[in-house]
Amino acid sequence: MAVTDQIFTYGPANVGSLLATTLSKYSKKMADNIFQAVPLLAFLGLKNRITEDGGATLIRPLMYSKNNTAAFYSADDVLNTTIQDPYTAAQWQWRQAAASVAITGRIERQNSGDSQVIDYVTAQIQHAELSLKDLMDRFMWLSAQTGPNITPLPAIIANTGTVGDINGATYSWWQSNITASGSFSARGLSDLRNAWNAVNILNPQGPVDLILSDQNSYQYYEATLVPAVRITDVEMGDLGFQNLKYKTCTWTFDPNATSGNIWGINSSAMELVQHNRTQFVLSEWVKPADQDLKVAEVLWMGELTTNNRRKHFNLSSVTA
Repeated sequence: MAVTDQIFTYGPANVGSLLATTLSKYSKKMADNIFQAVPLLAFLGLKNRITEDGGATLIRPLMYSKNNTAAFYSADDVLNTTIQDPYTAAQWQWRQAAASVAITGRIERQNSGDSQVIDYVTAQIQHAELSLKDLMDRFMWLSAQTGPNITPLPAIIANTGTVGDINGATYSWWQSNITASGSFSARGLSDLRNAWNAVNILNPQGPVDLILSDQNSYQYYEATLVPAVRITDVEMGDLGFQNLKYKTCTWTFDPNATSGNIWGINSSAMELVQHNRTQFVLSEWVKPADQDLKVAEVLWMGELTTNNRRKHFNLSSVTA
């Protein structure tokens, strides 16, 4: 869409003495009226944002079986010396996303000198980055990974389906803790405790440290708390995310989260992998030979992965 620079019609019908003699006051900050918060990206950015410098794919080694030769013995009993093969690996593909920034020479020249209230080029780059993060958040809440899209959270936190090239329906150790819940007032806290404890006891030991849900489920939990125990996470609060504490973990809501679902995430087993040269970076500007404009792209390359699917949980069908 072409960008118009005619923003106001002057002349006696529209401009009187005040506008002709007095400058308007412009804020130097652009107010965001479109984008929503992205708590999962923010939290993993604080806890487990991994950068890699390349690679054809992303491989995560896994331990998936016990040593079955472990046994007590006495005297001269024959020991079991069966060779063990307890390791495998999950493989994840790099995902890429881009948003273009195009600036005409006319606008760039107009938006210069003393007339520049907000740097137009910088604002466009920031807008492109916000658009990419918004895109990632929306696609991270889809039910399944398709095409070149990032692997979504509901596909990872599940007890079926293939992620990381491993089928959860085939291998029970590659399954998240899934609970068909119901009325939060009747059973929500009980289901949360059961899921929390079931995940916490599994090696490597350590509890879920982030709960994400839709706004309604968040409010169902909030309604069970008295004001004196509504403790929040300071780091997430500093980033602008309303949150509460459940046991030792942070609970917040995402506007794109699947309705009626509560997701428990262990950040030590969930990685936001990013290429160290493509973390929302701006490409070189390119100027077409036949146009007075320049174009660049804000680029991102990475993937949402897990190395331990069983360290996450989901409560579904949550109602009031």
